[in-house]
Amino acid sequence: MYGSAGVHSNPSGMLLSGGSFGRKSQALWASAGQLVSMGQAGLGLVIMLLSWLFFYEFTEATGLMLGAAMLAAGGVGWVGGRARSANLSNLHLLATLLALLLSFNFIGQVVREVHVDCGLAELFLQGRMLEERVTALRQTEAMHTVYSRLNEMEDMLTLVQEGAAKTLELKGEQERLRHTDAAYIGAKLDLLRRHAQSALDNILSNPNLNETVVRNLNEADKDYLRKRLDTADRVVARIQKHHEEDGQDITFEEYNELLSALTDASVFADKHGDGDLVQARAELPNMAGALKRRRDDEYHHLLPGSAHKDLERINARRARSRAEWERQLTQILDAQARAGAGGADMGTQLAEHCVRESRGHAITMAAGLLAVAVQLASAYVALSLSMRLPLKGD
Repeated sequence: MYGSAGVHSNPSGMLLSGGSFGRKSQALWASAGQLVSMGQAGLGLVIMLLSWLFFYEFTEATGLMLGAAMLAAGGVGWVGGRARSANLSNLHLLATLLALLLSFNFIGQVVREVHVDCGLAELFLQGRMLEERVTALRQTEAMHTVYSRLNEMEDMLTLVQEGAAKTLELKGEQERLRHTDAAYIGAKLDLLRRHAQSALDNILSNPNLNETVVRNLNEADKDYLRKRLDTADRVVARIQKHHEEDGQDITFEEYNELLSALTDASVFADKHGDGDLVQARAELPNMAGALKRRRDDEYHHLLPGSAHKDLERINARRARSRAEWERQLTQILDAQARAGAGGADMGTQLAEHCVRESRGHAITMAAGLLAVAVQLASAYVALSLSMRLPLKGD
């Protein structure tokens, strides 16, 4: 109903009609989609090159597939942004999601290749080199070392036995703390339930509170009885629900609310000074700690009692003994190596693919993580653009 004169009369020219704003928004998102798509395609080429240079077999194939998927998705996204086609944008989004899945798979495969497979190969070579050096030891030194180690084994076995006993003791203390918390929480909830049930029974079983008496009460007394009944019934119902849910613990806030309701002087004047409830209020910090430990269920991380201190002491003794043994053995091996009994450089014996993968690990991981970020950005832009473009036939 607005005339064109009203629009042309705007001196600033800053206001856009709905159609102009929509076209401008489409253009902005289309440009963003083209830029992201070019980056996506370029990064895909980089990943294909890195996979071809540094990896073999399955990891190389995964990287090539990822690069090809990113290249295809980038091409479709660029064409879709240029043509402002909702169908191509949707296809771009689908291809990007596929490339995102391949990105995660590629990162996991690179990590496994470098840190697991090549780590095992390096460990195997270290073991073989150690065997070669030990074989080259003079017989007297080898026998002396073995004899010394055998003398230490009895002490080490004793430490292992003591450590196992202390570990079991620590686990027992953790389980006792778990059961103590459960019993403490249950006792406090039963205390609230008993007091609430007592309040209900005092009203419902009171022979002096029949229908005629209640009808003749003034509004203040009726309101008092109503609040008392509602509060007590709410407390009983909540605790009963706690038991019906197989011990699903209530939160500390709920417990504090129920306790405050039962000790409200305006509703339960007879229980405001009750010794059990007063003590329960004084023990609120203990209840908060028990509820938190039970909710987090991380008792295996807690260190109750003194068993953990004994266990730390035993582990420290074992570590010192092992460090001393390794120091002595290293000295002997180094002496033999300097005398000419050393093995070849381990790096020259590693498999070629491990050497190449180790060299390209950092840049490939960076490219993989960047690919994840680019896929997410590309998916967001493609989704935003497709929502602003009409489908064919609309």
